Amino acid sequence: YFPSLIPTGPPPFIRTPMTSSTSLRVCVFGSSSKQTPEAYLKESYKLGKLIAKGGHVCVTGGGISGCMGAVSDGCADAGGTAVGVIHEMWCAEGEMDEKHRRLSELIKVGGKNLMRRKEALLERADCFVSLPGGVGTFDELCEVVCEKQLGMNPRVCVLLNIDGYYDGFLQQMKRMQKDKILYVPTEKLILTATTAEEALELCVKHHAENQNLKINTDENMKAVEKKKKTEEKEKEEGQTGGNGEKIEINEKEDVVRAAIEARAPSLKLQAL
Repeated sequence: YFPSLIPTGPPPFIRTPMTSSTSLRVCVFGSSSKQTPEAYLKESYKLGKLIAKGGHVCVTGGGISGCMGAVSDGCADAGGTAVGVIHEMWCAEGEMDEKHRRLSELIKVGGKNLMRRKEALLERADCFVSLPGGVGTFDELCEVVCEKQLGMNPRVCVLLNIDGYYDGFLQQMKRMQKDKILYVPTEKLILTATTAEEALELCVKHHAENQNLKINTDENMKAVEKKKKTEEKEKEEGQTGGNGEKIEINEKEDVVRAAIEARAPSLKLQAL
């Protein structure tokens, strides 16, 4: 309808990797349950060791138990850098004290919910690996996948599908794609691995491929601000016809225009 309105550059709000292609901040989502199956803990621990041995940084939710705790243990045991981002309610004394004791850095965040914690996690990541976990893990995973679908997050997301844990989730994603509900094919949103080695290899490989999507946020914001001022000036001139005479504005067309601009990043991703 308005093909000329689709932006040709990346959106200003895009989340981009910040470290070099040889050293990554690997953000790992996973369970915090003390009853997590041993098979999940074993592969999580192995992933932590591999992250450390590869010279990467392991970023987790800062918990001491479950897959989350195991991956931090593995990283610490291998002499790596393990960073935790934890809500302050899990740092209280007594039973609510769930923070990991062996982290290189523990970042505490507040808030009435987990939004600030998720934001802090995503800001410190170049790629993501999702281990088996509960609703909190799925919340974090879906946040990343949603942003990627909208073109806001070019970073790779890998499901470590231990013992078929994510089979149901992947089946649901395929159903969404079949019913044409997804804007982007599943394989462009999520990669899958069955071992820790494969998961980290996918992160390293696809991070390198995504480097051409990096942008300079400051310069991009300046360009956006300049474009905004130009559009405001043009709109003002358009309302007066350029000679002081006021003309009609088609509000319906403006709504359609805004909708197309909002969908543009997804349309661009579908073309990749």
